[in-house]
Amino acid sequence: MSDEYSLRCEIMALWSGKGQTLARMKVSQMKCFRALKHYYEFNKYSKQVLLNKAKSSKVDNKRKLFQAWVKNFKESKVRRDQEKFDKSVKSELQAISGTYQKEIEMLRQKLDEATHH
Repeated sequence: MSDEYSLRCEIMALWSGKGQTLARMKVSQMKCFRALKHYYEFNKYSKQVLLNKAKSSKVDNKRKLFQAWVKNFKESKVRRDQEKFDKSVKSELQAISGTYQKEIEMLRQKLDEATHH
C-alpha cells in the first residue's frame, strides 16, 4: 500500500509538474504573442509617424520655397512699379517743362515785338 501510495504521489507529482510546465509554456506563448503584437503595432505607428514627418517636411519645404519666391516676386514688382512711376513722373515733367518753354519763348517774342515797335 505504501508503494501504491508513493506511486500515486509520484504520478500526481509528474502530472503536477507536467501541468506547471504546460502553464509556463502557455504563459511564455502569451508573452511572446503580446511582444509580437506590441512590436507590430509599434512598427505600424513608426511607419505612420515617418510618413507624416515626410509629408509635413515636404509641405514645409514647398511652403518655404514658395514664400521665398513670393518675397522675391513682390520685391521685384515694387521695384518695377517704382521705376514705372519714376519714368512717368520724369516724362510728365519733361512734357510740362516743354510746354512752359514754348510759352516762355512765345512771351519773349511778344515782348521783343512790343519793345521794337
